[in-house]
Amino acid sequence: MSNIRKVAKLSGVSISTVSRYINKTANVKESTKIKIEKVIYDLNYVPNALARSIFSKTTFQIGLIIPTLSNPFFSEISFAIENFASIKGYSVILNIVNDDKEKEKKIIKTLIESRVDGIIVARTKHKELYENLDIPIVALENKINDKIPLLYADNWNGGRLALEHLVTCGCEKILMFVGDNKHLPIRLRKNGFMDLARESNISIATRQLFDEDENKSITELKFLFSDAELYDGIFVYNDIMAVNLIRYLSAKNLFNEIGKKINIIGFDNAIISRHMNPTITTISQNFDVLGKKSISLLINLINGECVQPISIIKTTLIKRETTKN
Repeated sequence: MSNIRKVAKLSGVSISTVSRYINKTANVKESTKIKIEKVIYDLNYVPNALARSIFSKTTFQIGLIIPTLSNPFFSEISFAIENFASIKGYSVILNIVNDDKEKEKKIIKTLIESRVDGIIVARTKHKELYENLDIPIVALENKINDKIPLLYADNWNGGRLALEHLVTCGCEKILMFVGDNKHLPIRLRKNGFMDLARESNISIATRQLFDEDENKSITELKFLFSDAELYDGIFVYNDIMAVNLIRYLSAKNLFNEIGKKINIIGFDNAIISRHMNPTITTISQNFDVLGKKSISLLINLINGECVQPISIIKTTLIKRETTKN
């Protein structure tokens, strides 16, 4: 079985040098790194995780806490976080809390007892659980307090981009489906859209939706979208509900009007928006950038470095088939 002694021997360096490289406890010359990495690759050597954690006082594990996987935003951001964590040598422990306070409390306790190096928490409803934790934390999508760094996409600008595009498409009668106001990103999307409407003296109709509406049947959707076909421009707060709107319009034999007489914009650029028929014009939150930035922030905190209190990722319009060419 390959071990650190064999790696050192074949690399032509000391065991302590290999140890310093693996545990990142001191700088190793670039030429030496290349030699060690080649031998580790050739031998398929996997360092003992327990030994590493004892020596370096780190487990190279990160806790990720999300409310659900049914919303594509959380599944795609989880994938991006895990991917970039792996590149940096960390594994991710995924936890789904379903907005259950007691469950979230137990998960936090388990993660700390497991000596994870840090936690990324996405859109928690129970901010008080994180107030006094002595562990590096990054908040994704909603602010916990002034001590915990916050990362989110520029939802406010995304809302403005949505209205700008509907106006460019020539829409004159515009409707916005507003999501659950308890979520900061949803409020910002609404605010950006409405702020530009006021600045431009554009009249906007609004309809309120809630998280539980995302999984409703076609029959139930009839009550949510009852007059949507009366509008030529519609902004929907996320891609899931944009898909549901398309299902509703298709059931009313209005499929061929989508992208012509009825223009629809979603939000997130989730994978479903690219594979739906028709493909959905949407506002993109760059999941790769969000994932990479959240890992970068957390690792900097783990290493005792200072980070920005708030980081905002740019949003962009992705033009597809549900709006006019």
